[in-house]
Amino acid sequence: MALSPRTRKVLALTLTGLSAAAFVGAALIKWEVAPRLIKIPQTGSTTTVSEGAGQALDVKSGQLVPIRARATLTVTALPKESTSNVTVAAAITCIYVLTPDAKPSAQGCVPADDPNFVAATSEQIAMDRKTGESVHDDGRYGTNVNKDKAIPHVGLTYTFPIGTKKHDYTLFDPTAGQAYPIRYLGTDKIRGLHVYRFEQQLSAKIKIQNTLPGSYTNTHTVWVEPVTGSIVRDRQVVAETLDGGQLALGGTLDFTPATVAKAVHDAKSMKDEIGLLRFWLPLGLLLLGVVLVPVIVLLVRVRPATMPEQPAQSGDQVQLPVP
Repeated sequence: MALSPRTRKVLALTLTGLSAAAFVGAALIKWEVAPRLIKIPQTGSTTTVSEGAGQALDVKSGQLVPIRARATLTVTALPKESTSNVTVAAAITCIYVLTPDAKPSAQGCVPADDPNFVAATSEQIAMDRKTGESVHDDGRYGTNVNKDKAIPHVGLTYTFPIGTKKHDYTLFDPTAGQAYPIRYLGTDKIRGLHVYRFEQQLSAKIKIQNTLPGSYTNTHTVWVEPVTGSIVRDRQVVAETLDGGQLALGGTLDFTPATVAKAVHDAKSMKDEIGLLRFWLPLGLLLLGVVLVPVIVLLVRVRPATMPEQPAQSGDQVQLPVP
């Protein structure tokens, strides 16, 4: 059934508006909506667990004894302290020796007077929601390391930038209280996920157990999913040595397989969400706009077929031209 001229006109105008809206929507989502939404979250909490073998100095015997330790890091966003451009978060790291009598809290901590206690660190950090870089705190964000507000966070802390690049960054180390370069080393795959590998090597003077002068070294390797900036694996080879050369504590801490599996799963989910906003939604709207263009052209150009003239019937009067 042929459409009437009026119907074609109305339909062409409607589809033209829809096509224009699709083109504009694709551009808005790509260049306006996605950049506003794709940021480090202001809510939520993440927990990672690392384990590994090492040695610790037994103060009674003066001998090094083998240990197996567990480190739990919990990072919790603080929405009330955060702003549209800055995420403020509390980070708690607890390390203790894995023994049958160890009774850690829900956060993986044991009391400081527990024989299994190794270390505990608390921080409040403020980071740019796009770059992940620590921001200067003029007193608004309450940043500190172990309640010491005189220690400024510099560089990255517990996440990399959204859209991590293949170049060196600066990463803050809470034990040293300073930031050091972390160098890009190449690409890897973890559980099928494409990641970048970075490594930091540092050495600093510290107070061991907050009392004894000594040195601290750490070879810190992280594997980062580049689209989201998520750290999916973290390995630290650390040593704390007393002045004079006696090792007080040393060993390796590496994400547990369960932590790696969850980190990869979460990174894949976040990567899909970012891909939807940055690519698939704009592409879908763009294709819709393109597909509608030829339909609109056909509606505008096609003319209704004219009715053929009917032959004169018998009995009808036919007027002949006058010569």
